[in-house]
Amino acid sequence: MRRLIRADLRRILTKKGFWIFFAITLVIVFFDFEISIASLSVKTGIAALCGANAAFDIAGFMISLIGFSALYCDDFRSMSLIPVIGRGLTRDKIVSSKMIVTVIITFLMYGITALLLYLIGLVECEAMNAEQIVLFIYSLISKTTGTIIVITLASVFLYVTSKIPVSIFVMLVLQVIGNLASGLLSGFASRYVNMLYFTEIIISAQSDFVLGARVEAVCTLIACFVCYMTVSFVIIHFTFGRKELDF
Repeated sequence: MRRLIRADLRRILTKKGFWIFFAITLVIVFFDFEISIASLSVKTGIAALCGANAAFDIAGFMISLIGFSALYCDDFRSMSLIPVIGRGLTRDKIVSSKMIVTVIITFLMYGITALLLYLIGLVECEAMNAEQIVLFIYSLISKTTGTIIVITLASVFLYVTSKIPVSIFVMLVLQVIGNLASGLLSGFASRYVNMLYFTEIIISAQSDFVLGARVEAVCTLIACFVCYMTVSFVIIHFTFGRKELDF
């Protein structure tokens, strides 16, 4: 499995298309940050923090597309899973390695994005104080966690259906369905979505972190990540694990 992880990382990180689309993402993130800063009309550390939070949202949308395409879509287009399974590697190990690479690649892209935003903030605004840096780091981790979950959930649909367009559409819907459901539903149904849907859980945890309940916020974020990754793995195990590879 280690060799498969290394091979996936080498394949993705040496691919020109990956870096081209990521560079486009950084340009979009830069302009989004600039627009956010300009709208606040102040140059304080909190302005840089707010601008970074806004930029992380658009970054997440782009990073999910890039990561999912580079890691999953290419494999299903080239049918490279068939020879890997033919060499004796179990499907559970393949799925586990893909999840690990998803985490690594997503953190790498978010890390570069965060470094860019922090450096721009230093140039254009006052330096963030220690408290603001802590909030910046937590926001980075929470957005990264949400993106990893989105990519993993979309991979479930890809493993089950082997249809790339459907899986990409599902991935895009997953990122907005929480907000749509909260706005359209009311009463118990709305509370149910807020308690169980990962985007709402992450937003709630981030609010708790800002308000000072930091241990609870971190535990909630970890629990959300573990639960969604585990459920995704189990679903893939009982579907893809018993599926004939005819794609």
